[in-house]
Amino acid sequence: MAFVADNSVIVAKAERFGLEIHDAFDSVSPLVSLMRARGMTAYDASYLHLAAFLGTPLFTRDLSLRAAARAAGLMAP
Repeated sequence: MAFVADNSVIVAKAERFGLEIHDAFDSVSPLVSLMRARGMTAYDASYLHLAAFLGTPLFTRDLSLRAAARAAGLMAP
């Protein structure tokens, strides 16, 4: 129960900074699939999955992440 309270505090602080909270991750399965299929880190897979979920381009200077985004059919200028 303490975790839920702590989580609420974190969400409230994020929203005060104008950050949006998204429910893009029902489980870690999409991340694990991306990590295995593309040989990427959980961090990079999170960004790739979120961009796909939101239907937005993925802006990054990371060339391998950009290539993975393009291979997944995302716009990655």
